[in-house]
Amino acid sequence: KSLFLAQLTHASFTGSQIIFGPVVSGSETITYYSIFVFTLLIVSGAIVLKEKGMFMNKFVDKTSKDL
Repeated sequence: KSLFLAQLTHASFTGSQIIFGPVVSGSETITYYSIFVFTLLIVSGAIVLKEKGMFMNKFVDKTSKDL
């Protein structure tokens, strides 16, 4: 169920990127995708830092059960 949802989300995101992306060519494409990836990294990094306690608690709980 979760994998199927991830595939649908990925397909939707990729399709919308192709349909709604800017019409550029050559080096403009590289610049566009570089800025896009950098923006995604910043946003995801901010979310991880904001929710750091939640992520760390799950990691600690999982590793402590393995011991």
